Amino acid sequence: GVVCQVPDHSCRNGEVHLIGGGTKNKGTAQVCFYQQYGTICGERLSNSTASVICASLGYSRAGAIAIPHTIYGIGIGPVHNVSCSGTERNVTQCLHSTITCPQSSHAAVLCKPTNPACRDGQIRLVNGTSRAVGRVEVCFNGEWGRVCGGGSWDNREANVVCRQLGFMPGNATTQPAPYGKGSGISLLDQVVCRGNETLLLSCTHAQVGSRECTYQQDASATCIEYSPFCVNGSVRLQGGRVQNEGRVEMCIGGQWGTICDQGWNSTAAKVVCRQLGFPNITAALAIAIPHASYGVGTGRIWFDQVRCHGDEPSLLQCTHPSTLSLTCSHSNDAGVLCPVTGQHCCVNGDVRLANGTSSNEGRVEVCYNCVWGTVCDSGWN
Repeated sequence: GVVCQVPDHSCRNGEVHLIGGGTKNKGTAQVCFYQQYGTICGERLSNSTASVICASLGYSRAGAIAIPHTIYGIGIGPVHNVSCSGTERNVTQCLHSTITCPQSSHAAVLCKPTNPACRDGQIRLVNGTSRAVGRVEVCFNGEWGRVCGGGSWDNREANVVCRQLGFMPGNATTQPAPYGKGSGISLLDQVVCRGNETLLLSCTHAQVGSRECTYQQDASATCIEYSPFCVNGSVRLQGGRVQNEGRVEMCIGGQWGTICDQGWNSTAAKVVCRQLGFPNITAALAIAIPHASYGVGTGRIWFDQVRCHGDEPSLLQCTHPSTLSLTCSHSNDAGVLCPVTGQHCCVNGDVRLANGTSSNEGRVEVCYNCVWGTVCDSGWN
């Protein structure tokens, strides 16, 4: 015969516990086989197995999430490979065997609580300067978790986030962890959107909770809030000496912002001048002014690399890579000089001498588009 010794910390076969998660519905999975608690290897763990564990703990089988990596700490005891179909009453009815498994793969399970704090698929932006910017987090089983950005996260995914939250489309932030390091589980990874989805979960993604990524890869988004303070797409000129010149500012989502001068040209200036109501505009008469010549603006820089055909009714209808430039500073704010006519307007090409002690000396100024301007002394002889 055989005499077996029962361990001091014996348990009943099939018992399960979740440890290290802070609440009873989540944690590293501990299962009892042969009257000894052990750990489950996550390398082959499925949601079907997680559903059996959750049912054993009194939670719903539906929505159980298997987390195949060590997120809530290392388990104790021998490590088991457990494979369930999802219909078993407890893990003893599942296929199981003792195996060798790395400590980084001690599996965890996230069960759906009775009264979850948030809805599955709900998203939020955290740690930003306003409610419309920040690190993206998603909810599953009452748990807020991280979204892994990685190489696939770009403006299409960010636009879906903004749309779901009720904001205007925005941009993904490419810098690593711009809104600080997140905490908790990495719930979504390999998210790929077309850009027209209304929910982030409608985009393709890896199995929830199945992949872990570094905090430097946490996804983020910068959205644009709606506001009643200005009409979307309207433009104005600021910082000029007269009404037909100035720094170009555009209203997007109720906020005034500037335009980057990268790619800024007379065709785009023509569209701005026509939109502002100046008559008989041609690209030859409308002048694009770069380098914040009318002073630096404040707030957001909406567009860069603006491309216009010249016949657009508004600057908003010209093509541009994205809303909200991340590569430009206010030292590159674009401006325009629009042509005007009238009895008090100087004639193009007129010159005058200003600020001299007599009429035959002074600073040279030339008239163009009804505006007097100076002449640069480079090559002046």
